[in-house]
Amino acid sequence: MNDKLVLTSNEPGLEVPVKGRSNMWLRLLWQLREMLPLLARMLPLLEGWVAGNSGASAATSAAMQKLESRVASAVGTVGATQEDLSREMREQSQVLLQLHGELKQIRVVVERESMEREVLAEGLAQVRGWTKILLAAVIVCLLLLTAVLLLMVLHVRR
Repeated sequence: MNDKLVLTSNEPGLEVPVKGRSNMWLRLLWQLREMLPLLARMLPLLEGWVAGNSGASAATSAAMQKLESRVASAVGTVGATQEDLSREMREQSQVLLQLHGELKQIRVVVERESMEREVLAEGLAQVRGWTKILLAAVIVCLLLLTAVLLLMVLHVRR
């Protein structure tokens, strides 16, 4: 079974290991990783602002507004993904609880049927014993009847 998840990226062949519940966190981290280029674009703008360049040009302002809209969009996407993941976790928890209940019911049924099988096996063993005894009695009776008939035939011939 493949335990690697290949996510699309600018870097070909990037593989991220996935195990169990970490898949949810991996997707969240992957979304955050997608925001890194936006932060890299913001750093030069922030350096100019921190250096005291208070006379921001219209181009810088427009770039800043575009960047803010992209960051807001990325943050919204991350928030939506987090809500989806939380919903999925709640749904999976409910499914697991249902499965747990069903497994308990199945275990009870299997135990009950196992006990019934044991009782039936004991009953069949007793029936088998009585059948052997009755068969032996029938055979003995037939032998006795045959002996009596032979004696009668021999007695009548004399």
